[in-house]
Amino acid sequence: MQIDLFAAQFPVTLSLQDNLKQMRSMLEGLPPQSWVVFPEGSLSGYAYDLSFLKQLNAQNLRLALNELQGLAREKELYIWFGSLWNKDIRWYNMTFGLTPSGQRFTYRKVNLANVERGVITQGDTLSVHIVNTNQGEVPVGIQICRELRHPEQWRWLAVKGAQVFLHTAFAINDPGVLPVWRSHLVSRAAENQRFVVSVNSTGMSGQNSPTTVIAPNGRIIGELPPHVTDRLHVRLDLSLTDDVYVKQTRRELVKVTGN
Repeated sequence: MQIDLFAAQFPVTLSLQDNLKQMRSMLEGLPPQSWVVFPEGSLSGYAYDLSFLKQLNAQNLRLALNELQGLAREKELYIWFGSLWNKDIRWYNMTFGLTPSGQRFTYRKVNLANVERGVITQGDTLSVHIVNTNQGEVPVGIQICRELRHPEQWRWLAVKGAQVFLHTAFAINDPGVLPVWRSHLVSRAAENQRFVVSVNSTGMSGQNSPTTVIAPNGRIIGELPPHVTDRLHVRLDLSLTDDVYVKQTRRELVKVTGN
């Protein structure tokens, strides 16, 4: 099975309407059945100072989500994006997946950044999402931003059958660490023999983590420059994923478990 995928990088702002307008624009002209991945917080906006949540209208977020679901159906696209989200008076850092058939997937970030703790509620589930396509099922694992520093989470998703890791990020405060974050992403791909698709916001001074797509052997398929608003087009051949390293884990010595 092959997937045409677009990693869509743009400068995430604190304006829901501006972000939605940019996302609409980047969905134009894509072939039906394509996958599109946007950054962390790409709908709601994101900032290291989360006080902006006091002005973020939860109803407007829901209306925007419904519009994107309609676009997924109309354009026959698989749309993945990040958003801060209010549910039951709690804020979560989430990634959403919307499909042409109406499937809706959600992941709540389980390992929060330091600036999020005490403001954002952590998720409690690491799930593999089974995406129905016209070619068959695609098992997807989702991680958000600094969770690239927690390889045990990625291994658990691989053990549960994920073939593609989607990683959304908003990390633009320390571009000097970009080589380190890239190396983390390469390791997550190679050690699990899975595709890694990572999409970050652009930033005035650069990015901590690149917008990049990495093959199961750890080789970088493509990467966007840090300052440009653009779509990176790649084709994922899922036959290249494997379980050799996952199956060779010494489970009598080290066991990765989860819920």
